[in-house]
Amino acid sequence: MRLEVDCSWNEGKNKAKQTICFTHHPEDLFQMTEEKISEIQALSQSAPTEGPKALEKILKIKEKFPKSLYAAIIYYQTLNFFEYTEEADTLLKGLKKEYPKEILVKCSLANKLLKDKLLDKFFELFRGLEVLVAAFPKRKEFFFEEALFFHDLWIHYYTLSGDGIQCEKHKKFNFLLLNTFQSAKVQEN
Repeated sequence: MRLEVDCSWNEGKNKAKQTICFTHHPEDLFQMTEEKISEIQALSQSAPTEGPKALEKILKIKEKFPKSLYAAIIYYQTLNFFEYTEEADTLLKGLKKEYPKEILVKCSLANKLLKDKLLDKFFELFRGLEVLVAAFPKRKEFFFEEALFFHDLWIHYYTLSGDGIQCEKHKKFNFLLLNTFQSAKVQEN
């Protein structure tokens, strides 16, 4: 399922059309089966209750699929959750070197900047562009997790900077994404 959206935040009067895919995972980024994608997502969500066992299982999947950027990002996020900061930072540096233009890597870098309250550097990283298709002009389609992560970062940015109006725009967009994702899941079953 795909959602075509017109957005125009801080991009001037031009509307940017972007397509969000809910049931498609690009092979070049995922490099694993849909079953493994679902498994690693479930493990990531279970980390708070399952503890370090979830991290170990995620690491095994990452090692089994070494070319999967998605597995590496999930592992990175889980390392951060358990506050293994040095290992997470080392992994992110490697990902930045190997995948400098990938959305998930840039979003992970941006998240780190927001945690460190480096708002100017965050804004510079995306050149102030709040729409995926404007920030990443070589892409016209984005998968659900990219869009949700990207707009969630802008919510966090505007919360920290105190701009409630812009924050609400991104919250509404993410609400639309989540509702559409739920509809896509229902249609799949």
